[in-house]
This record gives sequence, structure tokens and C-alpha cells, in this order.
Amino acid sequence: MSDSITHAALYDQDFILWLQEAVRLLREQRYADMDWAHLFEEIEDIASAERRALRKGFTKRLKLVMRCVCLRDPSPLRAVTFERLQLEGCLKESPSLRGSLAGLLPVPYLRYRRKLSRYMDLLPEECPWTVEQILGDTLPPLGQEPLHGNE
Repeated sequence: MSDSITHAALYDQDFILWLQEAVRLLREQRYADMDWAHLFEEIEDIASAERRALRKGFTKRLKLVMRCVCLRDPSPLRAVTFERLQLEGCLKESPSLRGSLAGLLPVPYLRYRRKLSRYMDLLPEECPWTVEQILGDTLPPLGQEPLHGNE
């Protein structure tokens, strides 16, 4: 990086070079030269992207579970291993995200329940499954009373 260009100015000109320069400045402990505002913004964006990816994957998984119950066929749960493994990988890398999953349940559950209106008698008003059941590869037996709770 030339002396005439500040680290902050580099952010708008060449993002990858800005990242490389940020790493170099941190390793050299040149904290006064760091573009802290953009660095904090990028770190927050990474966390938000991880949460969005987890929410999207978990919502897809929830829809699949609901469809399996409505069709009374649990076999698709075992077939969609890739998505489940992605979710497990995300949770393994960032275990603190697991706690946010229970809070995600109500909205997508109710939204998808309305789309499955012809099966409403099979689906209670509140999500009957725990996070672990949704992430698992099996459901409680279809004739069994579902467990209530949003762990």
C-alpha cells in the first residue's frame, strides 16, 4: 500500500487488497493505521450472514419436516442429508447460534402451516417439535402424540 493512500481509502478502491492490508497491519501491530470502522462493519456482516444462512437452512428443514408429517411419509427426511449436514456443520462451527433456533420456529411454522391448509388438522397451532427433532433424521412415529416445546 502506498503511503499516500490510507487504509480507510483503500476499502472503497480494492476490497481484497484492503483485507490483505488489514491482516498485515494487525500482524505488525500497527493499530493506529487500521481502518477500524470498516473492520468492525465487516465482522458484524460476517455474523449476520451466518445467522441468515442458518435461518434459511433451518426454515427449509422445518418445511420438509412439516411436509413429511402431512404426507405421512418420513422417508424424505433421510433423503435430504446434505442440507442437514450443512446445518450441523454451521452449528458445529458456531455453537452459539443453536440457541437462536428455537426463536426462529414460530414464524416459519405458522407461515408454512397456512400454506398446508388442507392438512391443518394434522398440524397443531404451535410447532410440536423441538429443534433437535427438526434437525434429526427421524420424526416421532406419525400416529404418536407429538412433543410440545420449542427448545
